[in-house]
Amino acid sequence: MPDSYADLSRFYDLVMTSGYYDYDAYAHALLTRIGTRADVLELGMGTGLVADRLLALGPDDLRLTGIDHTDSMLAQARHRLGGRARFRREDVLDMSFPPAFDVAYSVGGVWYIVQDGEESWLSSHLMEEKDNETGLTNLAAAIRPGGSLLLSVQGPTDALTEPCPEVCSTRSTSRSTPKAGTPRTGCGSPAPPLPALPPRNG
Repeated sequence: MPDSYADLSRFYDLVMTSGYYDYDAYAHALLTRIGTRADVLELGMGTGLVADRLLALGPDDLRLTGIDHTDSMLAQARHRLGGRARFRREDVLDMSFPPAFDVAYSVGGVWYIVQDGEESWLSSHLMEEKDNETGLTNLAAAIRPGGSLLLSVQGPTDALTEPCPEVCSTRSTSRSTPKAGTPRTGCGSPAPPLPALPPRNG
C-alpha cells in the first residue's frame, strides 16, 4: 500500500481532533460490539487516537494490537499509549498473523462505511480490487472462527462544520471518497481525483 501518511503524520492529530471524528462515540460503539471478547486488532492505528479512548473506556483485560504501515504514525501511537497496547508495522497486503484475534476494527483506517442520508457505501484506501481481496484474505486468516470485522460509519467529508486548521490549506487530508467520485480533503475542499475501484464481478 502506498505510504501516503508519512508527510502528514506530524499534522495528523491537529487535523483529526478538529471535529473529524467523535472518538468517545466510536469507542463506546466498538465496546458494545466487542462485548467480552478480549483480543482485538486495530487496522490502521495511526497515532493511537481511537485506541486511547477504547483502552480508557474498556475493560482491563482488553488486549489491543494495532497495525499501521507508517513508522512515524506508530511512533506517535507508542508515545501516546505506552505499554497499554502492542504495535506492529504491517501492511494489510503483506501481513501474516495466526488466527489470534476475536475482533478486528477499522475507524477510517483501511476500510470504512460512508453514509450520506439514506445511502451508504463501502470505502477503501486500497485502490485495486485485487488488493482489497488480498487484504481481506490476510485479515480473515488473523481472525478466529466466529470473530468479527467492525467498520466505522462516517459522513462525507464535506459535511464537516468545525473550523479548518491552517495546515489544511497546504496538506491534503483525504480520508473518504464521496459518491460523486471527487475525493475531498478533511476540510471539505477539493483534492486531486483518485482512480475508482473497478466493479465487482458477481
